Parts: sequence; C-alpha cells; structure tokens
Amino acid sequence: MRVPGMIVALTGAICTLMATDVVAAPTTKPARPLNVVVVTGGHGFDIRAFPKLFEGYDDIHVTHYAMKGYTEIFDDAHMKDWPYDAVVFYSMTQVFPEDRKANFLKLLNKGVGVVSLHHNIWAYPDWPEFARIIGGRQFAKDMEFEGKSWKQSTYKHGIAIKVRVEEPNHPLTAGLTDWTIEDETYHGLWIDPDAKILRNTSPVCNGFHRQCR
Repeated sequence: MRVPGMIVALTGAICTLMATDVVAAPTTKPARPLNVVVVTGGHGFDIRAFPKLFEGYDDIHVTHYAMKGYTEIFDDAHMKDWPYDAVVFYSMTQVFPEDRKANFLKLLNKGVGVVSLHHNIWAYPDWPEFARIIGGRQFAKDMEFEGKSWKQSTYKHGIAIKVRVEEPNHPLTAGLTDWTIEDETYHGLWIDPDAKILRNTSPVCNGFHRQCR
C-alpha cells in the first residue's frame, strides 16, 4: 500500500530517515498547525525526555496517547470523530485486530500521514502490510517475506553511529549536516527498495556489522 505523504523514520536503525511517496513540503505556512497524535505502548522509553522532542514548534499541535492495550487509538469510538492529520508511532505493540486494521487503512486512504520511529519497526509482526506501509521491518524470527527467506534480526545497544545526510536539499533535511550519535543499531532488516533515503547511518567500525563506512 502506497500513501502520498507517508514518511518513515527509523532512528537507530540502518536507515535513519527515509520517505515513501513524500509530497514536497509547502513553501507557505499552513493555515493551522498540524494536529499530530504520538502513539506509545509496548516498549519502555524516557517519559520525561521523549515528549520534549515535539516541543517548541508552532506549526504542530501534539497529543500524546499511551496505549494500554494493542491499538485502541484505532477503535470505532476514536474513528467517529478522528481529529488528527498524522500519527507518529513510537510503539511496539504486537497485535492489530482486524477491525482496527480496517479503520487504520481508512485513515491512510483519507490522507492521514504516518511517522514510524525506532522500535516501531518491530511492531505487528503478523501483519506484513504494516511493514509495507512504514517501509521497513525487523524480523522477530526466521520467516519468508517479500519472496525471500529472512533470518531473525538482531540489535545492539551503545553503538557510535555516523549519520549522513543523503538528500541535503530535501525539506526534511534542509540545514542539517552529518553527525555522530550513540544509539541502538538494527541488523538484518528489510527496507522498502522504493524508499527514498534522506539520512543514512552506519556504525563506527566496531566489529558488529561486517561493513563499516
């Protein structure tokens, strides 16, 4: 499934920021701030530091939604008066019930955008379409996907990662330069071959990955 305007951000993974069918950012300020919901659940995170990532912007209005179950943000009750222009996934819940899948796909067909962050690439392993929507997938076990056999993916914490700006003229990377961070790396993952790479990462040579650049 391809949705115009969909953006995928896999921070800490091999591909830090990539875009799928991204529509160019407007040159004029929108009439109102974008209404964004940030979804969490299924994985621990710094509850004090993480929300600060979304502070200080006058062109977005952010609501943080901590899921207590699987995907209740997409249940029928929420769909009756859905107010959000985009969903930011920072969750790693594993189950996406069929009725909520249908509701989620309806939102995408209406043009609601999606941003997938970090460990969300491990989410919903039994729904292959979600991987195609966000443009990437980690494998919790050996399996077949997109006509290929995949081994269980791996990860490692505390790796010095070089972040390279691949598309410096894109609106999402304008003004950024290369830098190095310490983060978690993912290995053995699927990345949509049609994705446009905006920022790319590789660990500083440390023996974890076979190739270091």
